Amino acid sequence: RIQYVRLVPFETRRLDILASGCCCSQRDSNSVCFVSKDSESQPIKFTFTCFRKPKDSIPSRDIPLHTLHRRIMMANNMNDKNLLMKILGLKLKRRDLIKDTMELIEQFMFNVKQPNSNATIDETMDCIEVVYKEFQSKCFKIQQAPEITGYLSTLYKYCQKGYSAENINEVIMKVWRLS
Repeated sequence: RIQYVRLVPFETRRLDILASGCCCSQRDSNSVCFVSKDSESQPIKFTFTCFRKPKDSIPSRDIPLHTLHRRIMMANNMNDKNLLMKILGLKLKRRDLIKDTMELIEQFMFNVKQPNSNATIDETMDCIEVVYKEFQSKCFKIQQAPEITGYLSTLYKYCQKGYSAENINEVIMKVWRLS
């Protein structure tokens, strides 16, 4: 497994090193390893210092929900709390609806015949442009649901694998008719 580290303070470029080269005796996905040089004259010798990510860190897609939750906790009167709780409930329902919609698209795409070769970058970009317009008109717009950006990579990967825009749009239409 490769651990990405940052050289501090003399270099700012990223460097790949094997996780076995790190001083952490308890390596896990929550560890971050920072490397610093001991001196300018000895560029080969490194000091490894490992830190753990905070346990209370939240994914970036959940920051608006977390902020709203904090506003609920800070609200002084019950009317504000109730209103904010309703908004939070609606946002959670929307997030679940987006997730369910993308799962349906993935299930339908599983039944589509997989192409023999990957698409070129030009074909991929043309495909994703057409697919994204269809997705916006039939499912969700980014302006209405910013959390959809986390799922757009799925549609991009289908285009990249060589699926035609027509096949992907057909699946989007099937999902739209079901909802």
